[in-house]
Amino acid sequence: MPYFRKRTTIVTEAFSCLISSRRAIATTKSIINPHYSIQYQDVVKAAERIGRVGAHVTPVLTSMSLNQMISSRQDRELRVFFKAECLQRTGSFKFRGAANAILSLLEEETKNTDSSSSSSNIHIVSHSSGNHAQGLACVANSLQPNNKLETTIFMPRGASEAKKQSVLGYGANVVLTADDTNSRINEARLFAHEINTNTNKKAALIHPFEDVHVMAGQGTVAFELVQQVPDLDVVIIPVGGGALASGCSVVLRHVLGSNVTILLAEPEGFDDTRRSLIGNKLVGHSTGSTNNNNNNQTSSTVADGLKAELGALQFPILRDLVDDVMVATDAEILNATRLLWERLNVIVEPSAAIGLAILLGQEFQQLLLLLSTKKDIKNVGVILCGGNCDIGTVAQQFMQLKD
Repeated sequence: MPYFRKRTTIVTEAFSCLISSRRAIATTKSIINPHYSIQYQDVVKAAERIGRVGAHVTPVLTSMSLNQMISSRQDRELRVFFKAECLQRTGSFKFRGAANAILSLLEEETKNTDSSSSSSNIHIVSHSSGNHAQGLACVANSLQPNNKLETTIFMPRGASEAKKQSVLGYGANVVLTADDTNSRINEARLFAHEINTNTNKKAALIHPFEDVHVMAGQGTVAFELVQQVPDLDVVIIPVGGGALASGCSVVLRHVLGSNVTILLAEPEGFDDTRRSLIGNKLVGHSTGSTNNNNNNQTSSTVADGLKAELGALQFPILRDLVDDVMVATDAEILNATRLLWERLNVIVEPSAAIGLAILLGQEFQQLLLLLSTKKDIKNVGVILCGGNCDIGTVAQQFMQLKD
């Protein structure tokens, strides 16, 4: 069983436990369970599909100054490779999953209908606070005029105006709901049911992460990364709902086996993935957080793209294939965001900077000491998941940071 547990302040005890645990699981890490919701071949097919709608093979960026800073902090030479999904179409990795989901849907529709049938009878429905919404709307728009897909997205009223306008700009319908997640999920489901019941159209409800085609699409991030940097020792992946993390973990284990250490990163106060894997069962944010001793959930985080709770489809994949989950504070995330803006010269949203925040932390330093007992750790991959943010708001948050 993979190693998941709370860190203790007794470093020597942590070292001995983790070393023995990793030795025990080293021979099983490369095994991909055939019962997982997605397999490596699903990601390979997704990579071929999403190219049809112009998905970018995003670049891997490096920075000498960041390498020096991280190496100095961790007291060893490290080379960090940033997979820049902030430069993907619509500004995040979400375009990949949206593209694979819609194209897979059209393929199935073609198989199940006669040649005279039209895909204009399909109505794409989803719920999203921004990035998934933009991805779906952009993909549907890219398929015009051959496939006249109607798209309706249920978005919270509190979503940024820029994201709402972006979705509308791609020709999708936007229905505003209350800001809580359940409201938009329930309204989207009811809307899809009414379409299927009362019209001659077919509503396709595409979940932002609990969808196998979305998961496979997000896995293409790692599919590209392992070709761009084939000798990675550690990969750090942001995690919210878990589609990106699960899709990438399947690829990394298939290609690199137990030679790579897979770390997930999530914000303090919204660490349900870490607690789910420790407890070997899904838990939500409401069952407690690392941010308070009395287990009261924090209300917000600067990494708002990682607030979703881990999904059921993703849980067994992450439970079996991931080595550890680390947590970063808002201050650490904002500091990392500023460093990426200044040193890497790319605009990333705070959610995307969480991997760098982990790299600069003491918890990662302890892990490196453990891993170095078995191999020399040099190359670290970090997925920068997106760049959609209100620059003015983030700049104000920078100003509030204590030096």
